[in-house]
Amino acid sequence: MNSIDLEAFNRAIQLDHAGDKPAAHAILNKLRIYYPQDPNLLLWIAFTATNLGEAKGVLEAVSQLDPQNPSLASASTWITTLQNNKRQEKILAFEAKVAERAIIPPVHFKIPFMYRRQLEAELAKGEEVVWAAQPDLRHVMKDLLLKRVALGGPLLLVEVLAALLLGHPLVWFGIILIMLLTALGVFLSPYLLYKQASKTLYLLTNQRLILVGGAWLKPGWTNLSSADGIVSHNIVWKNFASYEHLELEKLTLVERPDGFGDILFEEKEEKKEDYDYTTPAPPKKAGCVYIKEAATIKALIEQVYTFKNSPDCPTSSMFWNSGE
Repeated sequence: MNSIDLEAFNRAIQLDHAGDKPAAHAILNKLRIYYPQDPNLLLWIAFTATNLGEAKGVLEAVSQLDPQNPSLASASTWITTLQNNKRQEKILAFEAKVAERAIIPPVHFKIPFMYRRQLEAELAKGEEVVWAAQPDLRHVMKDLLLKRVALGGPLLLVEVLAALLLGHPLVWFGIILIMLLTALGVFLSPYLLYKQASKTLYLLTNQRLILVGGAWLKPGWTNLSSADGIVSHNIVWKNFASYEHLELEKLTLVERPDGFGDILFEEKEEKKEDYDYTTPAPPKKAGCVYIKEAATIKALIEQVYTFKNSPDCPTSSMFWNSGE
């Protein structure tokens, strides 16, 4: 380089050290017109590049011109930095678009302490919880007690009538026994329901829906509590189910007048070799039950899964591999 070009080259390096990479990159690209095969110049162009494709192309040229250049290792590190920056930009852009399209204000939720450490290990980098809830205990108890009264009441009435008609002491003994068992069930129900509901957690992240814990499930649903433990991305959870793909058209809402309700979906069953295809089993149901503002949460789930599959959203592999 002549003295004028060398001065411009040094000026570009100073600008880069000062943090003004765009200005430095512009000067270096002008010099490249006159020195297209200068390895040192090309390396600095790669160091100041903010475009990943341009930086890779320049480094390929340097590796052909001067494969023993000691600065190639540092340049490879810069390429890795650019890749991570690009991932982060996509993630931030995704979060910004979600915020713009948000159908409800930010949801305030509290995650039980017993699950916080496991949750931190489970979620991938870039994956964030947008909603979390547990079954509402009041509604669970209300439904269960009503069912018990509906079933136990007529039975008790029949026993009383039988005792009045027959008048046998053994019949009265049976009535007293039934009443004691019923009372025991009524008194134990609040405690058992509290324990099970407190261990159940529904999570919606920007990538998937997660069901964790005791999972208060209605009869005929998949019984998560019988699982031995499912290996997820980082740890082994007990009673864990992760749904990275949902068929939104099969997402159903059962809403009550007060806004509480259930969000249900069909759970795909894995095929087994000994499965009897002549008598197919009905699809199993899973979902979030007894939750507040169920209609709003259903819309939020649809929004997350719809936007996740759109071109604006970073791919799921971008989230799972963002730490590489």
